Amino acid sequence: MRDLINLRFGDGNFNQGFSKNDNTVNVFNIGGKSTKLTIQLPSAPQIPALYQKWKNRYGGLLDSVRMGFKPKQTTNFSWFEDYRECDQLADDLRFQLNTWLFDLKLQLQSILELNPDSVTIFNINTQHIKSQSTKDILHRLPWREWDYFPGNYSVEVALCLNEDLNKYVTEIKEEKEKVFRRVRITSIFGDSHNIDIRTDKELIERLKQRGAELILLSQPKRSALIKLWDEPCDILFYSGHSQSNSTERLGSIKINERENLSPQEIRHTLGAAITKGLKLAIFNSCDGLGLAQQLADLKLPYIIVWREAVPDKIAQYFLKYFLSSFAEGKSLFSSMRDARVKLQELTDIEDTHNRLPGVNWLPIICRNTTEAPPSWENLGGLTGKLPHSPYKGLSTFTEKDAGLFFGRERFIADLFTAVNNKPLVPVVGASGSGKSSVIFAGLVPRLKDSDNVKVVSFRPGKNPLDALSVALFTSCNSVLGRHKQTQEDTTGNTYRLKELELEINLYDDEKELCKSIENHINFSTENKNFLQRFVLIADQFEEVYTLAGEEQRQRFLDALLYAVRFAPGFSLVFTLRADFMGKMLDHQGMGEALQTYPPILLTPMKHGELRAAIEKPAHKMKVELEEGLTNKLIDDLGKQPGRLPLLEFTLTQLWQKPNKWYL
Repeated sequence: MRDLINLRFGDGNFNQGFSKNDNTVNVFNIGGKSTKLTIQLPSAPQIPALYQKWKNRYGGLLDSVRMGFKPKQTTNFSWFEDYRECDQLADDLRFQLNTWLFDLKLQLQSILELNPDSVTIFNINTQHIKSQSTKDILHRLPWREWDYFPGNYSVEVALCLNEDLNKYVTEIKEEKEKVFRRVRITSIFGDSHNIDIRTDKELIERLKQRGAELILLSQPKRSALIKLWDEPCDILFYSGHSQSNSTERLGSIKINERENLSPQEIRHTLGAAITKGLKLAIFNSCDGLGLAQQLADLKLPYIIVWREAVPDKIAQYFLKYFLSSFAEGKSLFSSMRDARVKLQELTDIEDTHNRLPGVNWLPIICRNTTEAPPSWENLGGLTGKLPHSPYKGLSTFTEKDAGLFFGRERFIADLFTAVNNKPLVPVVGASGSGKSSVIFAGLVPRLKDSDNVKVVSFRPGKNPLDALSVALFTSCNSVLGRHKQTQEDTTGNTYRLKELELEINLYDDEKELCKSIENHINFSTENKNFLQRFVLIADQFEEVYTLAGEEQRQRFLDALLYAVRFAPGFSLVFTLRADFMGKMLDHQGMGEALQTYPPILLTPMKHGELRAAIEKPAHKMKVELEEGLTNKLIDDLGKQPGRLPLLEFTLTQLWQKPNKWYL
């Protein structure tokens, strides 16, 4: 459940107040109820003055932190005295804010009952205020400290910097993408003078284990930002130095030691990134409201910035806490609240002097859209649906798996050359060496990508002539004199009778296969297809010896060998287990053929080939492997026979583990 409170200011200032006729509060409840209030906000001249006093004292403490002073170190100022004064100013500012908003609190209590189980988003909209200095103070106030929201209540504040937000009626529900993808993050790590951005970089790189696809730009030159134009991304992250000028309308980041860059200077580049899907920008840097305003003008949906300067350590803690919640699947606003609370409660004791009074107010979400904020899951991370395994377990890679078949590229290239130049290409290897996968996921796709090649495949089984006739008739019936079949010819028993007729012809005449191939080539020439090669693939050829009878085997081998000798543009490719080579040689004709066209031996995969078979399918699915996993798998495989199915089975099991995007 989510409530939405939109406070829209009319024109006014803190000295004269804000007119009742222009200030409105829209309260939206996801349950369907909405209410609009007009409110009077009185003058409160103490608020700008208190904020400036707090800011000055906060800035002094921050400077001491940056210069390395410790609370107990003797300096020309008293750390504890200044800290207490800053803390008191923060309390005074809270009090004045709550006094100023007291009447609004009473009105809201009459229409909105807060539920600890719901999430409230409190939008601050200042578009109609003419005074930029008034806007500046409103944008910087600690709205989260308003006591209308109990401390344990889940609420987060957003600055609405785009006029269009006044027009929405309700939050739009986010829809999960059905297409497989990953969270795409482009990170810019700018000038690091006097700050540590290495920690930020490490935190971002950890997101790879949560489904992130990263583009990292370290102190880039301006030309390197072409990545924002060319590479679609969901999140833009910046770590380094940034600043906003006194009018707050302009901001800049220092991308390297020499160059400062404002969003206006790369307006079209950022516009292209937003058009391609950029949804969130995170600036873990100081004083970013000017940046937020410029990016709001470009209609970037969501932006996270720090509203003042911030201690280095606190910026790192914030990023750590925010990313932890967001990548675990919490909403953008809930993750922001988590980070804010943890900053206040979990900062290490030795870093207490970094936790300056009011520092947890400073990070803010700026929203410029009526659409629901992006979630990690919606962008494809963490709990996003893991694609089907690219590994085959105990199954064979097929033609449709060609894009996931790696490690045998050199062998496939040699095999492709042999098929285009020889009438007989035996592929012989041990059981489990991947012969069938090489043929169907490697060779066949390459052949079909070639012009003017016809590929027919089958397994001999217990009746190899029948299997051959079915394969030929199914794939090549048009060139066997049946290309003008009627509807009746292609149905039921009639179709099967045609296959049986071909089987009988193959059994009776060893020349029938050769004739069929010639008919196919001639027919293609007549129809201007100009077929140059007919490739017949017999997979698991040992079935001729393990399943077929003697008579069937002899007739089958005779037909194949006649085609090998006399059929034009013909290549017979078969896969055979190495332990059946002796039986092959017992057939005189086949023995002589193998002397003329020696088998191509499929030997065990080398270390580099195994690495490719393990890593490349995962990388293609954009899944990361734990460092050392590949070597561990290869070492454990050793030299044992049938190791490829064992490897694929193990990888398939790893894929089912719950640590998605990371094996």
